[in-house]
Amino acid sequence: MNGQKSQLSPRNGGKLVVLVVARISGGPTQKEQSLADQADHGRAVIEELYPGPVNYIVVATTGKGERIDRPELDEVRAHLRSGKIDVLFAEDAGRIVRGTAAKDIACLAVDHKVRILIPNDDIDSDDPNWETDMIDACKQHVGANESTSKRLKKKLMNRFMKGLGAIPRETSGESGELTQLGLAFGRSALVWNIRRRRGDGVWPRRRARGGVRRPVWRRVGRAGR
Repeated sequence: MNGQKSQLSPRNGGKLVVLVVARISGGPTQKEQSLADQADHGRAVIEELYPGPVNYIVVATTGKGERIDRPELDEVRAHLRSGKIDVLFAEDAGRIVRGTAAKDIACLAVDHKVRILIPNDDIDSDDPNWETDMIDACKQHVGANESTSKRLKKKLMNRFMKGLGAIPRETSGESGELTQLGLAFGRSALVWNIRRRRGDGVWPRRRARGGVRRPVWRRVGRAGR
């Protein structure tokens, strides 16, 4: 890692205590093995920096990075306040929280004399510019998430307009349950697509202002005209 200024050292004179924070969103393409990979990454980085014995504490979570009410974050804060942790490790700031709350947790760590190492964002709290780097990293992770969200929304709307169906998806900040509106919208689109493939589902039409006929959405179950 760039910016490392001093060697790691245990505060109790014995084992170095490292808190590793790992997280995955839990999407269909993500596997629990990814959490283990993040923990292994932490061990590999620490082994390069410290040759002595190390005690690793891994806090792993599966959930949306935007959520700040995850119980694992309370566990992380409790460890940092305990006075027993020497190093806080995360692959990137988004593994802690995908937002500015990650910076708040980092500040809590520094207040309790815990060294922060976030290699993918090139953050080391021993660097005098670490806080600026942390803010920039939070901004980048939030921006990347918003860009992905816009791309998915555009893609799903395009599929819906083509009659290919739009699957309802969980949105940021929800507790794992789809909104009733999103569920109804997605289900209707899928059923309409099935009817369309059978040949008995057609876009109903009505005459708009100016005499121009345009397609409109009709509740599934009513015959199209």
